[in-house]
Amino acid sequence: MTYSMGIDIGTTSISVTILDDEGRTIDSVTHNNRSFMTSQYSWESIQDPRIILKDTEQIVTRLEKQYPQIQRIGFTGQMHGILYLDAKGRAVSPLYTWQDQRGNQKISPEESYAEYLSRTTGHPLATGFGCVTHFYNLENKLVPENAVTFCSICDYIAIQLAQLQSSIPIHSSFAASFGLFDAEQLRFDQKALSAVGIPFEFLPKTTSAVSCIGKDKNQIPVYNGIGDNQASFLGSVDSLADTILVNVGTGSQVSLYTAQYLKSDRLETRPFLDGSYLLVGSSLCGGRAFALLETFFRSTVQLMTGQACQSCYPAIDRILAEFPQPDDPITVHSQFSGTRGNPDVRGSIEGIDTHNFTPVHLIYGMLEGIARELYDFCRQDISTRLCPIRLTGSGNGLRKNRALQKIVEQTFRAELAISPYQEEAARGAALSTVYSHGNQ
Repeated sequence: MTYSMGIDIGTTSISVTILDDEGRTIDSVTHNNRSFMTSQYSWESIQDPRIILKDTEQIVTRLEKQYPQIQRIGFTGQMHGILYLDAKGRAVSPLYTWQDQRGNQKISPEESYAEYLSRTTGHPLATGFGCVTHFYNLENKLVPENAVTFCSICDYIAIQLAQLQSSIPIHSSFAASFGLFDAEQLRFDQKALSAVGIPFEFLPKTTSAVSCIGKDKNQIPVYNGIGDNQASFLGSVDSLADTILVNVGTGSQVSLYTAQYLKSDRLETRPFLDGSYLLVGSSLCGGRAFALLETFFRSTVQLMTGQACQSCYPAIDRILAEFPQPDDPITVHSQFSGTRGNPDVRGSIEGIDTHNFTPVHLIYGMLEGIARELYDFCRQDISTRLCPIRLTGSGNGLRKNRALQKIVEQTFRAELAISPYQEEAARGAALSTVYSHGNQ
């Protein structure tokens, strides 16, 4: 029996999962990511890759000693962010995370850097995307002189663990998250890059395969990483082709598998494994909408009683347990932070009358709005599928809310199975090495 190790380099934590050949979890470890660096700019979000590497190496060394059956190491981690490498694959900059706001700084009185890039290239871009960060750094002469390319944080860690002295081709799932990427052709858009003066040769080489890039000090094969959305899908579902994954945490997403490139008006087409894709609908508010409702109730309690309330979640849970779903619902549109297609859209509440203007109706209406927004992303795709869908749920916002689970089942018209795996992304990273190994 051999084991696979999956490592998830997240923004706030480093999670490691070990699986056996049957996909059973042998062990899981989570370590705080303590690498955030102070900056002179309030809009800058950077982390120290040296600390991330040191912490990861310590975890890997300990687990390899504890489990000599480990034969493969796979990676996933935070997307969009970049760090610069020199010709020997060494980090020569901090990690500019996906939270970095330099893309929102003004390139002119009328436009931010991200807005300029989006208008000029035709690619929808946002601050935090790797190519936006790189463009800002180019324009402001912040690219290190000895930098020859950039990569994701998890690929950098993989390079170091594999004892390489050069960069590696990054997986297309990460390349797509950097922006200015042609998902259908699985390569960076050279014409778009040229239009804004970004040298194509500087960008990392790409690959659609997960493959061994080298071996660590204990001669264990190390694999290139995949994006955390893709890893979470792989780590959550048992049947790729006919499963819809609904994830509700702070944000929320719905993900579907397709063997070939498909263009959708409402779903983003993201590279997956070996030329396949995920169709992804992402809510900009999603699970956070429920947190906004709790904040509203908590503020109301304080205004009415003059006393602070630490949390209204226990009361909301009690209400959901005691009161059934109303027959005369109100309609809540939960796009409180806009949508990717229209950031100016805002949430609303409709259908209020003299009977349903109650806290119970509002709570259920919010849950229905969260589920409906996700269903609307993929409604057309679901209606054209020839086989019955499997519905899998993940994320604590769904895992811990039985009422929302029921509403998701009603909305998608399918039985919901909650993923039993807590660290889906790390699990998916481990499985990606098995998937690759089985296809070599």
